[in-house]
Amino acid sequence: MKFFTIPTAMLILLLGVQPGGAEFYRYVDQHGNILYTDDLSNVPADQRDEAKSYEEPSAPPPSAAIKTEKSAKPETTQTDDDQPTAGRQQLKQEEDALNREYETLMQQRGTLDEDKQNAVTPDQIKAYNDKIIDFNSRIQAYEKKRDAFNEKVEAFNARVKAEKSEKAKKQEED
Repeated sequence: MKFFTIPTAMLILLLGVQPGGAEFYRYVDQHGNILYTDDLSNVPADQRDEAKSYEEPSAPPPSAAIKTEKSAKPETTQTDDDQPTAGRQQLKQEEDALNREYETLMQQRGTLDEDKQNAVTPDQIKAYNDKIIDFNSRIQAYEKKRDAFNEKVEAFNARVKAEKSEKAKKQEED
């Protein structure tokens, strides 16, 4: 009987363990603002089914690259001599600035996680909620900057591809 109980208890404990990554939800408030929260109960009841869930990996992302839906690096197969160096350098500088801003935001979110644990009194909870509202607005601003950057990268890639195809046509004509 003990043989059956101990493995069963261990199996139940192992199945109940979840990864340590934090989960965040994205939703739109009544004013049209996009907000983020780590507590699903903060999402309005009518939006809980549509609230988008984001999971933070348990390990921080490599500082050199932040993955986005679209490639953040210009994609070409040309040699460095053939590429528009100035445009590429400018995009690299913008990407580095965005990566630094992202890392700062993630550090601030870690601080907010600690603040949440320490917020006990109504004044502390109100101060924490104010910090969350401010953090949400900074996240929104960051997303806009990242989207604008991705558009610049796409335009740059399209321009480089067009130049490359023009060069190929000229070489074929010669």
